Amino acid sequence: MGWVTDASIRRLLEAPLPPDKGGYAAVVCVVSRAEGDGVVHRQHLGDWSSIHDLTGRHVAVITPDPAGVAVVDIGVAVRGIALFGDEHGTRLVNAGPWPRPPAYAPTLPMPLDEHATAVTTVATELQEYFGIAEETLPCAVIVCTAEQQVVVVGLNRRITLYGLLKHVKSELEPQLARLNRARAEMEPYVAERQQALAELAEAERRAAAWRSAVAARKEWVKRREQLAAELTDLAADVDADTAALCRWLAARLPEDRTLDRRDATRAETLFTALSSRIGNLPSRKRQSLLRRLRRAVAALGTNVAPVPEEPDADLADLTERASRSQAAYHAISAKHSAAGGLDMLGAVRSAANRLGLDESCSGLLSWREVRWPVTAFIPPPHRAPLVRRDRG
Repeated sequence: MGWVTDASIRRLLEAPLPPDKGGYAAVVCVVSRAEGDGVVHRQHLGDWSSIHDLTGRHVAVITPDPAGVAVVDIGVAVRGIALFGDEHGTRLVNAGPWPRPPAYAPTLPMPLDEHATAVTTVATELQEYFGIAEETLPCAVIVCTAEQQVVVVGLNRRITLYGLLKHVKSELEPQLARLNRARAEMEPYVAERQQALAELAEAERRAAAWRSAVAARKEWVKRREQLAAELTDLAADVDADTAALCRWLAARLPEDRTLDRRDATRAETLFTALSSRIGNLPSRKRQSLLRRLRRAVAALGTNVAPVPEEPDADLADLTERASRSQAAYHAISAKHSAAGGLDMLGAVRSAANRLGLDESCSGLLSWREVRWPVTAFIPPPHRAPLVRRDRG
């Protein structure tokens, strides 16, 4: 699957990439310069759509974004990034401060010349990171994520990236068939698990909303009862007219209905009385009571939404169903995990051998930045045929 990105190779390799967690089994890039063999340099770009289709969800082939920064970003370390393989175009990463989101690219988004130039601009950084000798360029770098090993394969006009990956896929086909069969077997378990968890989450949300509404209603009722009690106590210490208003509002508050015009006038009369010294009520308590009464009266009929009916979903049953679906999903996952994933490293080695390449001690530098082991398969240097000249 092809990706155009300005994300760092360093970032990708510091990310959690195990294929059994949804990641790619391999990450591939080309190290090349336009100043060498221009045909080889452009070959993988010209084959891009075929490579994208060939590699599918198991191999990520990345190339630098002409509008972005270098593929290798020396000195940057980012954690918590995950690679995912998804033929539907899921983003390459789900977290991390990337300069720009990587682009899922069945076709190259910009002119081929610009992409070829972008590949050139990162060649030296990639060389230093993987410890690749100058004589090895152009080459493909295949990072086998599960094995945490790197394979460098030299490219030429006969050995192309597409041809190499085609041989890799041929080697992997029996394993891919097993994984596809396992994926098909797991689909109903995945769907049941997702549905059970979604229904449980919705039921829990409704139950929590209901409990919150009940609690809010109880609190509102408690505040009105407190105000009604304070008004009843005040009625014993004021004149008859004000006492009647206090007793009336104390009885009216629990009804939680908006005041009509007549009742609103009576409430304002009481508020006016409370605005001046009344009975033996201290000024601070009187002002506090007045503020709370005004808020309570203004909120009558509008303060708290009616309490909805209690949800009828049986949380115990939904929880049990979710637990069963989780257990079934994990059991089928464990079954297929035990069968093993893709032997990407073995497939790459076999593919290189089928192309007539043997593991080479040359082509690599003694120091490299990447911490994973690096193996090289380098084609023999091209030699021009000897031309015999007859002596005349």
